Amino acid sequence: MPARVAEIAQATVEYLNSISDTEDKAAAMEAFTIESVLSGIEYYRVHDHIEQIAFVMQLPKLIEEHNAANPQNPVGLVVIDSIAFHFRTSSDMAQRTRLLTAMANQLMAVAVKFNVAVVVTNQVTVRGNAGVVPALGETWSHNATVRVLLERATESNSRRARLIKSNSHEPGIAYYEIKPEGVR
Repeated sequence: MPARVAEIAQATVEYLNSISDTEDKAAAMEAFTIESVLSGIEYYRVHDHIEQIAFVMQLPKLIEEHNAANPQNPVGLVVIDSIAFHFRTSSDMAQRTRLLTAMANQLMAVAVKFNVAVVVTNQVTVRGNAGVVPALGETWSHNATVRVLLERATESNSRRARLIKSNSHEPGIAYYEIKPEGVR
């Protein structure tokens, strides 16, 4: 488990304990510990595009096994950071597109079948006059149902999340900061 996840879990537990101002809230917080938070997180590290593809294709089985063993705590979120990393240097664009499309289709099927949110990060790159563009190109961006661009805010020390694509929300901006205790 990455140490950063443990830091955020600790800060979250401490914060929620500090605002537990009633007996009911305090009683609920007794079961909410750093260990209980971390026990609900599964972490897999892949080292190349082959492992990444294999992981995504095995994801339904992993979720089924987890949910069978933990019916009170089923998987609710899948995060892949970064979908682009192992594919950026690929010289065979047609093969890269096929593989990424297969993974996108699998992730969409997982989201629907298991009623989970799937969050996938992509990297950005600068291309000539186009400026900052998704590293995997516009084709990949069409696979997402919601696109959010995370960027540094030039007018402050904060960052901003820009909603670029959504079927149910208007484009918008939200500012945030990354602190030792997590995103605020």
